[in-house]
Amino acid sequence: MLSAPSNQLFSVEWLPMVNRGWQANLFYMWLLLFAPLSALAPRKLTLLEWIYFIGFGWLALLGVRYVIWFIFIMVILTATLLAEWDARYLENPVEKEKPAINIFAACLLLLIPFALLPGFRDLWWPDAPRAYDSANPIEATEWLAAHPELQGPLWSDFSHASYLIFALPSRPVWIDTRFELYPPAQWEKYIAIASASQEWQTLLDEENIQLAMLSTGGEPLLITAMQRSDQWCEAYHDEDTFIFSRSVSGACP
Repeated sequence: MLSAPSNQLFSVEWLPMVNRGWQANLFYMWLLLFAPLSALAPRKLTLLEWIYFIGFGWLALLGVRYVIWFIFIMVILTATLLAEWDARYLENPVEKEKPAINIFAACLLLLIPFALLPGFRDLWWPDAPRAYDSANPIEATEWLAAHPELQGPLWSDFSHASYLIFALPSRPVWIDTRFELYPPAQWEKYIAIASASQEWQTLLDEENIQLAMLSTGGEPLLITAMQRSDQWCEAYHDEDTFIFSRSVSGACP
């Protein structure tokens, strides 16, 4: 996985962390605030803790997939540095209990997971990940399964391909989300086709592609190009997915 060139070149998971989006803004803000916190806190980090911070921090900046590991380290180290300041208040006896604060904190911790569930997060998060039933081409796959007369090979959006492997294994896919399984040259072809570059039709001809399942979010330009081409016929479409088949002698059934 570490040495597969397709991972390093094309998978967002393995690309360096960039400051794009509010999640990344929070991450980098936390990282910047950690420097004055570590300098001003009464308690100083040990050599081993600095090794953890530098090692996992370097990994987090190197690839997106490592950020979650570094956040665990950051939580522990930040809490450790803040503990000395908290101690001066916690060591004093509590003169008057305030259970309302504990109840509020408990309710907040219970509500946060519910706020992130599909159906709720869409109310406050404009770019929330889509729910399973809308992010996968379920209806399009069912339609394709009901039309075995449409011959392959099939070219599909790489994220749709993962669902096809699960739901319709009788239709082999041309590429899928397992980046390391496919050489960089194939991923370059995929990008050229998906972006409707000048050679998209030639590349599909070279691969003898007879069917195409396209995502409205992933290949809008290719959908338009196929709709305008006399070599492809629109066989199916819904809000998220288009299916095209090869025309016969320039005519559609």
